[in-house]
Amino acid sequence: MKFELEHQNIHFTIELSPSKVMSHRLLAKDLQLLNIQITSSKDQKELIHLCQGVPFPRQEQQLVEEIEIWLDEQEIIEDILHHWELDQRTSIKTEWAKD
Repeated sequence: MKFELEHQNIHFTIELSPSKVMSHRLLAKDLQLLNIQITSSKDQKELIHLCQGVPFPRQEQQLVEEIEIWLDEQEIIEDILHHWELDQRTSIKTEWAKD
């Protein structure tokens, strides 16, 4: 499954694939483990972020809702935006070390 969105002039592609983690046998039958790859791109540069073995519902309608909740609760997009801020810095020093 694949989702795409634009946020703060950054293009996000979110791809879900089945996880091959052994502990999947311990999950309820209505759950599955997924790997999540988020590719963010801006000005012909890409950053790739991976999350492995995340439990989600098997039903597609529930899955879409749960992905949105998970992204929000885990602050995934905010973390990626922070990575972009760090990448675009022109100074080597952090804000707190400038004084």
